[in-house]
Amino acid sequence: MRARKRILLILGSGLTIILSVIIIIILSLYTIYCTPLMDWIWPEACGSHHLGKGLYIMEGDVFSNRTIVKGTIISGRACYGGDEIFPDVCGSETINITSVEEHKEYVLVTICNESVDSTYLYRIELSKISDTTNVQTIQKNYVSLVSSYKCCPSKKCSPPTPVL
Repeated sequence: MRARKRILLILGSGLTIILSVIIIIILSLYTIYCTPLMDWIWPEACGSHHLGKGLYIMEGDVFSNRTIVKGTIISGRACYGGDEIFPDVCGSETINITSVEEHKEYVLVTICNESVDSTYLYRIELSKISDTTNVQTIQKNYVSLVSSYKCCPSKKCSPPTPVL
């Protein structure tokens, strides 16, 4: 009889420990994923990626909804809104940022305009931008068209190699 009580006592305390560990793990995951702490720990999960100098890639619900912004709504290391650097390319709102290539001094952005079946390669000069530079100045002075060609990546054609 005593051995049986001892076994039940050991099993009961072991079950309590296991349940306590599970509750601690669940609360830890809730704290990380459901609070502003996430903005500091993993900003990419919040839909933004910092390029430098206050510029961010903002991810939309689908891949084609990406945009680059000068961040104005920032929480921790995550950006939730800002002024678009490429608001309207060639008079069309049907643009997709297909790739972003980061370098220390500049960023290369490939934009596909599906409505006119053209792709544009832009260069953003990060080295010349300060954190206080406004969007209009960035668009006018620090964003330059490197090359353009007919055919979007969805058409499976190979683009010409740009000379930087």
